[in-house]
Amino acid sequence: MPLSLNLPGKTEERPTHVFDHGAAYTGSWVGQQRQGYGVQVWPDGARYEGDWKEDKAHGWGRFVHADGDVYEGEWASDTAHGKGTYHHSDGSKYEGQWEYDRQHGHGVEHWVDGARYEGKYTAGKKHGKGYFTWADGSSYDGEFMSNDIHGIGTYTWGDGRRYEGQWEGNRMHGRGKFTWPDGREYAGEYINDIKAAMKPKKRRHQVHLVEFDLNQTDEQPDGNIRSQGTMDNGEMGSNMAWVGSGTRRRLEMNLTSADSADYSSDYSRDYSHLFTI
Repeated sequence: MPLSLNLPGKTEERPTHVFDHGAAYTGSWVGQQRQGYGVQVWPDGARYEGDWKEDKAHGWGRFVHADGDVYEGEWASDTAHGKGTYHHSDGSKYEGQWEYDRQHGHGVEHWVDGARYEGKYTAGKKHGKGYFTWADGSSYDGEFMSNDIHGIGTYTWGDGRRYEGQWEGNRMHGRGKFTWPDGREYAGEYINDIKAAMKPKKRRHQVHLVEFDLNQTDEQPDGNIRSQGTMDNGEMGSNMAWVGSGTRRRLEMNLTSADSADYSSDYSRDYSHLFTI
């Protein structure tokens, strides 16, 4: 620590001080503690510029990470805490509330492809009520749990399809209502994105269809849709075909928008160890 002949409690400016771990601090001191406004630069290029209190980043400050990410906002005891904005080097960003280096409270997240989320966060994850819009025009308004669509909510596809009801782990699961652009509706139970009424019942045969992928379909000459699925009680994991027509051909209900890219929150950084001297 730099020596000071000044009385404790008096703020003073001193020459740049280099700590044992290589970080260099230029700014105000009170006794042996960083206090007031100052700039600290680390050997890897990371930089903090802002307020200090009792030797800790506290108040308003801007931290530039060595990888190009930037946090700008409020601090408390060496942690991002309060209101602030985090810019990822890839162009995505989060604006909102923080608690001990994690998104916590109300916030807005933007991605470079145009996707956007606004709502509640808990311990760094989307959790609670929120509204998500994807780049393809799809949107979800409802409840989240640990970054997943989970609870009660409404998902609207870019082509006008709409589902209102219960969700579990990004899938329609429970009671819900599905509406097509032409006005047709289905209200009932869903199990893992599939209408419960469409699930075949167990019979005496050995092979039983338990799930099918409604994305992998092809049109048949008779107008039916053939979808790939799996079997149990027989050759587990083998493919088999399920054929349907009418409204069944419309049941392409997996969340392609949500699954096509990673929109998980990854803004948490541990700052406290960086400021330790």
